[in-house]
Amino acid sequence: MGAMFMENVLSEVYAVVLAMGAEYKIRIPDDVWNVICDAKNDNYHPFVDENKALHEQGLMKDTITFIAMLHRDYWCDSEEEREELIALFESNEAEWQAKASKTTSTRDLLKMINEI
Repeated sequence: MGAMFMENVLSEVYAVVLAMGAEYKIRIPDDVWNVICDAKNDNYHPFVDENKALHEQGLMKDTITFIAMLHRDYWCDSEEEREELIALFESNEAEWQAKASKTTSTRDLLKMINEI
């Protein structure tokens, strides 16, 4: 993964967080937010439609993963919510691993990866 790729992911994360509003941004520790701001690609300004779900935005897969990590680490309102989210992540991973283990060709495996 190249530096420019990660900079673009951080630009998308930055745009998503700003679109979500101050109540989400303020829950991210300053040191984490400063890294996002400092490392993002200042020449890439993705548009985030506040009326669309994340998966409808055309964002990179790594952006969605990063946002999920922020949700897990900073936006859960209770330990129960955090545990439910982690259980969902683990379930999704187990499901993916089960599908991958049944895949017999490299082409099918690559197709699965591209569908993530």
